[in-house]
Amino acid sequence: MTESPPNTLTSPSPLPPADLPAVHATDPSLSSQPTQQPILESAPPATPPLASPFPVTPALLQPGTMVIGRSPEHSLLWVGEILGVLPSDGAAEGDVWYEVHAWGSHQQCALFRRQWAPGYYSLGGGYVSYNKRASKRAAEIVELSHGQIAAAGFEMERSRGNRGSHLPPSLCSHFASGSDGCHFYEYPDQKEDQGWIDLEVFIRTPISQVPRNVPHVPLLRVHTEKLQDDGTRKFKTRTVINGKQVPREGLSVATRLCPPKAVRIVLQIALDACKRRGVDLSLQRADVVQAYLQAPLPPDRPPLAAISPSDHPDHGQFLWVLRKAVYGLPDAGKVFEDFLTSVLRSFG
Repeated sequence: MTESPPNTLTSPSPLPPADLPAVHATDPSLSSQPTQQPILESAPPATPPLASPFPVTPALLQPGTMVIGRSPEHSLLWVGEILGVLPSDGAAEGDVWYEVHAWGSHQQCALFRRQWAPGYYSLGGGYVSYNKRASKRAAEIVELSHGQIAAAGFEMERSRGNRGSHLPPSLCSHFASGSDGCHFYEYPDQKEDQGWIDLEVFIRTPISQVPRNVPHVPLLRVHTEKLQDDGTRKFKTRTVINGKQVPREGLSVATRLCPPKAVRIVLQIALDACKRRGVDLSLQRADVVQAYLQAPLPPDRPPLAAISPSDHPDHGQFLWVLRKAVYGLPDAGKVFEDFLTSVLRSFG
């Protein structure tokens, strides 16, 4: 059995916010014509920041209260539900801490369209998923101080089909551009796309130049959040192909390598045996970044054109003729296995 992850984290871990656009100062143009002296006018009064539609009062928040919290160390805004007040351990007066059930969304659309749901650890505790039907799993619990609450007391609006909930429109309008340097997180789609370019995964081809007999299969974005060893979360994007629409005729998909779970079991048995015998054994592991994308497709494989994700600039104008074993292809595992075997054999 796998051990349950700790029920309390310091804060959800986001990605840093996107860089703010640089402000460039322009020099006045030089002219030989005499310039008119400007008429000095009194500067208009500064516009005060808009007040939150759900302001936070000094009073203690009750269990069940929905809040938007700030995590300044990660420049993050996030949604959560108050579970209770943490016991005071001599902290300064007014410095109240709450136990909060973190909510989240795997969607990257506009803030007012995102569907939110409570966070639960996946089986094994490696990932956090947001699903109203996952109540039997361990909830993602975080700590939040009263001073880091940006809004409180609102009600989530249920979406159709009860698959999630939306933030109230007034909150979306207020926090769409962030608050005090904190923003709602975004998944690193650009990093994933750059990896595809660096590894030359595809040939970018105008739609009109792709033969009609070449299958066109859409690409999808898969958003995940991986729990780190220090209790923070890492946001990750994986671009995959819709394998259900890929023709399987003539493809070899059988693999011969040992499944990763079996390898981990054997290694754990070896470590336990060495520990009982007093043998000092250390193991090291390596992670291959975008592993499948390293493996070239066989030259005799039928060509396949991928439709870029709907949020990509190429969508509707270019097709991506695949050159590498994209995640989601029925034969991606077999192609990567053959590639790995050839590389290992080249080492002797």
